[in-house]
Amino acid sequence: MVHLKIKNMTEKRSFLIFAIGLGIVGIIIGGVIILNSVNSLLHP
Repeated sequence: MVHLKIKNMTEKRSFLIFAIGLGIVGIIIGGVIILNSVNSLLHP
């Protein structure tokens, strides 16, 4: 029972790290896309 609880906690932590990493990657990609579109609007 205790072993199962520890395994569940580590899975939850790794999922949290994965979700945070995915969010950071999404923010970076979104920022690059927004900067590219703004640049193309400013410099046609």
